[in-house]
Amino acid sequence: MGGNQGFVSFAIAEEFPRLKFIVQDTEGMRKPGAMGELPAHLEGRVKRTVHDFFQPQTVVADVYFFRWIFHGFSDKYNVKILQALRPALRKGARVVINDGTLPEPLTASYLQERNIRTMDAFNQVTVNAREREIDDWSELFRQTDDRYKFKGAWKPENSHMWFIEAEWTG
Repeated sequence: MGGNQGFVSFAIAEEFPRLKFIVQDTEGMRKPGAMGELPAHLEGRVKRTVHDFFQPQTVVADVYFFRWIFHGFSDKYNVKILQALRPALRKGARVVINDGTLPEPLTASYLQERNIRTMDAFNQVTVNAREREIDDWSELFRQTDDRYKFKGAWKPENSHMWFIEAEWTG
């Protein structure tokens, strides 16, 4: 969701040949000049469609993946994004968010800490958004709907972005 041309789905599809993907983004991102080429060998497994993630989701899926979306919106709008998923969610469906997360104090290098705190301040000033700590992610899901079960957050080694995961309990 908010998947742009689909390059993340392309990369995952290359590594996991049994998976299928629907890459959703707004109509403006589906114009010929913004699309880019869909690799021919992925045509049967990756589909690009139009969807506004503030509108009710109609596609039933096992996983809904958001990359670099939530840090650009305040909690109010992130709740709306997560609420819009509910019509399509089935028990056991996962929401995976790949985004920034504020590290625990003194757990990141000076440069990583400075970069994420700078991004946090920039988001607050420019778009009334913010970076979140792990507990903030958990609270965001709880605030949206008690049927979301927060599964945790982790950062792959050598990455600046985290994975945040929740399960729909139905």
